[in-house]
Amino acid sequence: MKILHIDSEKYWRGGQQQVFYLHEGLVKRGINSLLVCEKNSELKKRCMEKKLPYHEINILGELDFLSAIKISRICKSNNIDIIQAHSAHSQTIAIFVKFLVSKLKLIAVRRVDFHINKNMLSKLKYGTKKIDRIVCISEFIKKVLLEDGVNKNKLITIRSGTNVNKFDDVNVDKIFQNSFKQNPNTILIGTIAAFAGHKDFPNLLKAFKLIKEKCRIQNYALLAMVR
Repeated sequence: MKILHIDSEKYWRGGQQQVFYLHEGLVKRGINSLLVCEKNSELKKRCMEKKLPYHEINILGELDFLSAIKISRICKSNNIDIIQAHSAHSQTIAIFVKFLVSKLKLIAVRRVDFHINKNMLSKLKYGTKKIDRIVCISEFIKKVLLEDGVNKNKLITIRSGTNVNKFDDVNVDKIFQNSFKQNPNTILIGTIAAFAGHKDFPNLLKAFKLIKEKCRIQNYALLAMVR
C-alpha cells in the first residue's frame, strides 16, 4: 500500500500536527507514505528535520488545476494507491487528481464542526462519487455532515491522537514558571489555541469564572496562549 497525503496550508495548527503524526507513524511502520505540502510551510520544515519523504508545491488555491496535474504525476511515478486530503482546499485538489488518475482511492478529512457552505462548489465537493471515504474526527462532526446530506456510507469517525510523552524531557524555564505562578502550590490552568471564533474563548472565560466561584482552589493562575 502506498499513500500520498495532501495539505495545502502554510501555517502550523492542530490539523498539520495530525498530518505530521500520521505521516511519521506510517513511515515508522514501514508503510510507503509521501506528503505533498506547500513551499516554505512548517510541514515542509518538520519533514526535513525528521527526514520524512515529501514534495513541495506552490498551491494557488483550491481550483489550482496545474497543481493537481503535478500531484497526479507524483502519484503515477510513485505508484500511489491512496490519496488523503487533509484540508478543504486539499480536498478539491485531490478530486481533480482522481479525475486524472482514476484508480486512486480518495480519503478526505473533516476536522471542523460547522456546516458545509451552501455554494455549488461545496455541494459538488462533498457530493461527488470521486470521494471514497470522509474521515470525521468526532461523532459530532459526522452528525453535522449527515445533516448536510452527505452519504452516510462514506462517513467514518477516527478521532485525533496526540503524543502524551512529547514534552517529558522538556525543562520549563523557571523565569517562565515564576511569571505565572506566585508560589510552588499554584495550579496553572490554560488553553493553547488559534485565536478564532470557533475556538469559543468567551466560553472559556465563563469556565474560569466558575472555577473561581465554585472550586476550592486557593492559588491558581489562568493563561491563554493564542496564535
